[in-house]
Amino acid sequence: MIVDHYEYTGRGGRAENEDRAAHRCLPQGDVWVLADGVGGNGGGGEAAGLAVECFLSRMENGAGLRQAAEAANEALVRRQAQQAAGLPMACTLAAAQLRCDGLRWAHVGDSRFYLFRAGRLQAQTEDDSVCQKLVKLGELAPGEVRTSPDRNRLLHTLGERPLHLHCAEPFPALPGDAFLLCSDGFWEGVYEEEMLIDLCKSRTAREWGEHMLCRLLRRQGPGADNFTLQCCMLGEMAGADD
Repeated sequence: MIVDHYEYTGRGGRAENEDRAAHRCLPQGDVWVLADGVGGNGGGGEAAGLAVECFLSRMENGAGLRQAAEAANEALVRRQAQQAAGLPMACTLAAAQLRCDGLRWAHVGDSRFYLFRAGRLQAQTEDDSVCQKLVKLGELAPGEVRTSPDRNRLLHTLGERPLHLHCAEPFPALPGDAFLLCSDGFWEGVYEEEMLIDLCKSRTAREWGEHMLCRLLRRQGPGADNFTLQCCMLGEMAGADD
């Protein structure tokens, strides 16, 4: 299967970018990981960077998504205990792995994973946030999450014990599938139906990503949040049916 990948990150209207993301081609399959630092004051960026570094190190040594996330979580807990100034060492995490037996994804916090198939949204992670809890209780409509004053209040992150990680079961991947990992600074400015519209008119992952970025950048105002996206389109290798 052909994997077409595009990644972009920006600091928005902030002084620093505390998002971190990476992609690796490993023997057991491609891996994507994204982290969004929590707390500001430099600690969030350091936390996100440490999480991505530790996560990838464990994946490169054959770990699965859960084991890699647990190792990253412990690294943040240890680093936080060493901080004399008491800076928070926390971040969100979204990760995906494409293996021969299917697509896996995991997350904690409000960084998201989306899977698109056959012209529709097939799967989407649920945020660990106050807003998502209110949606489940019927006290907030899903369409109001992006504008709620509580949208940045998280219930769980990487950097706490116990780790509240959500891991999806392996999902069969098909040519034509597309998926997206993104931080809240991205999905707050691009709606799911727009992600799908832009996917349907794109031939490459770069085109898809750039279409979505155009929407986001038009809507950003002063002080806009950091934003990161990793998008991927899966295709069939030439001669696969021969």
